[in-house]
Amino acid sequence: MQLNPEYLITNTAQLRDVIPSPHEKIEQKIKSSLTDEFSAFIARSALVFVGTVGEDGGVDVSPKGDAPGFVEVVDEKTVLLPDRSGNRLAFGFENLIETGQISLIFLVHGVRETLRVNGRVQISRDPELCQRCAADGKPATLVSVISVDEAFFHCGKALVRAKLWPETAKRPNEESLVHRHFAQDHGVEAQAVADDLEAYYQDGQ
Repeated sequence: MQLNPEYLITNTAQLRDVIPSPHEKIEQKIKSSLTDEFSAFIARSALVFVGTVGEDGGVDVSPKGDAPGFVEVVDEKTVLLPDRSGNRLAFGFENLIETGQISLIFLVHGVRETLRVNGRVQISRDPELCQRCAADGKPATLVSVISVDEAFFHCGKALVRAKLWPETAKRPNEESLVHRHFAQDHGVEAQAVADDLEAYYQDGQ
């Protein structure tokens, strides 16, 4: 596809002409460790998308899923992500061996917001650790031990636009975790956060 070079974005200044810098409060939502609400969200998540990058810049994104809570929060800086038997391509693991960098997006069924976690990984085959992350009586093949660098809730606009969850679906209690987190951050009531988010999602932009 031939692109008009006049309209290519090649530097940050050009980018910010189109997308203004975020409000200070938006940047404040990025935390360096897991809050109680982040940990509770992970404990309820049955699906996570795992992004990795290799030394050559090649990237990979892979979905990982199991029963809610299959990803374990050890403490505010440590998360255990088990691996089960699959197609054996191991693109993500090869990237992790090269750079150790990982990015995660956690989803909870019915919740419009997602949780993003960025960090560094060590890959372990320790039998005790694999047994700790067992499912249906079968130990994990490997366990990614993730040291958290950043974590934050991502607004649900993308999931709303995609109509991922039915509009008639009752919002699960897990969504209140998001409201409570932002309420504590900004010193307001959780219901005020819920109302503001709902208005934002209905805006259609």
